[in-house]
Amino acid sequence: MIAYLDLPSGLSGDMFLGCLVDAGWPIDELRASLDALHLPAGSWSVRSEPVMRGPIRATLVHVETAETLQHRRFEDIRTLIERSNLEPWVQGHAIATFARLAMAEAKVHGQALEDVHFHEVGALDAIVDIVGAAAGIRALGVEQVYASAAPLGSGWTQSAHGALPLPAPHVWWCPSRSCTDSSPYSSVSRPTRRREPCSLAQSWPQPAQWSYPRRACRCLSG
Repeated sequence: MIAYLDLPSGLSGDMFLGCLVDAGWPIDELRASLDALHLPAGSWSVRSEPVMRGPIRATLVHVETAETLQHRRFEDIRTLIERSNLEPWVQGHAIATFARLAMAEAKVHGQALEDVHFHEVGALDAIVDIVGAAAGIRALGVEQVYASAAPLGSGWTQSAHGALPLPAPHVWWCPSRSCTDSSPYSSVSRPTRRREPCSLAQSWPQPAQWSYPRRACRCLSG
């Protein structure tokens, strides 16, 4: 199966999960995948609900976590995933996503890969998003993922390092076959909104002659 991601405003982790659940992946299977990480009891929860965004029906996935630690090293996250009961394919793709982000962080901050400390993307909700996305792609039998151009945006955003211009420096260093374009939206292309397309997708113009046996719609919480 081929998946095509239409990205008019980027793609965050919970939006990707909403897309996978809307395409038919049971929310209980998402929970089972996350249970395989052996995270502390009560540290996370996920739930889904059908919503309307204007005239469009969509699925909203809520990811809730309870933790104060948000800074993790890439090596810590890799060890967590490798020690899980997830199948090797899911482990490999989840680790590859974090590895791409780690390489971008290392370039931006002039660090060795093993010294990289994630801030926002090291939080537990990011781990839930990335592992869940890999598990869902696998469960739905998706063999190839294609994506439209991800908008870069403009303006400023706040981070653990203070104010950063958009597109954030990390975006330029994120190795990807996915293309980007300019956009009037102000904060659509933070690294957290490009990590799954960056790791999973090839860019390809939308094929007008494709048939779409499954269609899914995801949305933001607000």
